[in-house]
Amino acid sequence: MTECLERTIGEAAPRNQFTKQETGLTSLTCAAPIRRPRRADLLMRDLYIWQTNKTT
Repeated sequence: MTECLERTIGEAAPRNQFTKQETGLTSLTCAAPIRRPRRADLLMRDLYIWQTNKTT
């Protein structure tokens, strides 16, 4: 779980190692439900939806 959180928050967002869609996906499935407050969870979901809509 910790590895998952570190990868999502620590690496994916600042360094852009993954594509935008993957970053949104890992943030949603991984970080948001476990540690983040509900407000941040909704923000991440909106961000993911926005990124997905932007790419398609």
